Amino acid sequence: MLFTQHKFAEALAVAEPVATALLNMLPTAGVVQVRYGHLENRPFFRIVHCHLLLLHQAGRHREADALAARMYRLWPGDNMGFRFLLDQASREE
Repeated sequence: MLFTQHKFAEALAVAEPVATALLNMLPTAGVVQVRYGHLENRPFFRIVHCHLLLLHQAGRHREADALAARMYRLWPGDNMGFRFLLDQASREE
């Protein structure tokens, strides 16, 4: 709701700790993929996607690009469009 009201700083203050905590829960070793098709994963994707958009709004583009790349690796199907938020260099890797 804060995002749609253009209260980006307030929204980032709420979303960032939650998104960071969720991302820190993921395993770091091996190939990890998370599927959007599993209903229990959808809140995770929505929170992280919102966080990514807020990072862009805040001008924190490098962090946003790194997060978009990580999410694309987690979910190659990517029907939420994380790949479209990657900078050109990241898309060419």
